[in-house]
Amino acid sequence: MRNKLMGLAMAAILTNAGINAGCGSTHTAGMCAEGQFPAAKQGDLAAAEAAAQAAWAGRTDVVKLREAIGHWKEAIAIDPRKSENYVHLGRGLYLLADGYTRLEMQRAEADGNDDLEESKDAEMVALLEESFLTSEKAIRLQNEDYQSAACNKEPLEDSIAKLKKSDVPAVYWYAVALGKYGLATSIVTVLNNKEKIFQMMSRIEKLDPEFFYHAADRYFGGYYTKVPFPSGDLEESRKRFERSIKNSPNYLATRVLFAEMWATKWKEKAEGKKVFDEQLKAVEAAAANALPEIEAENLLEKQKAKMLKEKFDESYWED
Repeated sequence: MRNKLMGLAMAAILTNAGINAGCGSTHTAGMCAEGQFPAAKQGDLAAAEAAAQAAWAGRTDVVKLREAIGHWKEAIAIDPRKSENYVHLGRGLYLLADGYTRLEMQRAEADGNDDLEESKDAEMVALLEESFLTSEKAIRLQNEDYQSAACNKEPLEDSIAKLKKSDVPAVYWYAVALGKYGLATSIVTVLNNKEKIFQMMSRIEKLDPEFFYHAADRYFGGYYTKVPFPSGDLEESRKRFERSIKNSPNYLATRVLFAEMWATKWKEKAEGKKVFDEQLKAVEAAAANALPEIEAENLLEKQKAKMLKEKFDESYWED
């Protein structure tokens, strides 16, 4: 069900590519709305932040991840204008959505458990929405020039140009969460934000190309499997994926995406299967703690790789 919906959404994006580029209808809910930051509550900010960081360090356990999210929400309630905690919370919500909850949904789908699949789908959507709204607040707090430009409906490229290197983490979690939220819920949301997300990722590439294990190259690797419609630019896609992997070989999500998005589309099935097998074997063989700071994320990608291999089994590659 989820894959079918995402496919329909992407088809609509590509068919209508550019029709909303730069328009004022892109998402700005948290950027412009009044009353986004309530009065501070009594509490020990340092203690809440320390508890969040301690729980975050144990996020290989989803219970610890949920604890970290709760503590960051507590910290934000104590100091509603400290942008750093919104960034942490946005990332945590995204990991819970796109990591643990997405995997639960995919397992339910594979098992034919429609009720559980729908429940986990709804949970994932809600978490993605909370993630991008939270990250959007961080951008607003950090960059008044961007907020003013966006809310006054200045040309999109002019608004994006006001984003600074210090904004990159908030912008990244906002963009990826909003993009996946749109694919999961509404073609209109995706269309209205397609160009905005593209330009945000382009700005990240300019300001900090190494950010989050060469995230910009990873994003564009996926982007060019779809654009230009209908078959994408697979040469450019491969170049982007391979460059991201070369520069950050131990970030396993890039390899999983390369296998899923590029290898399964390549016109020569033998070459596609070769890349698919190479990347998933590399994920399987990799030590999840090769980058200790993202061991939890890499463990989740190992699970995704296993499910991907089962989905695209030997029968898929037969001519």
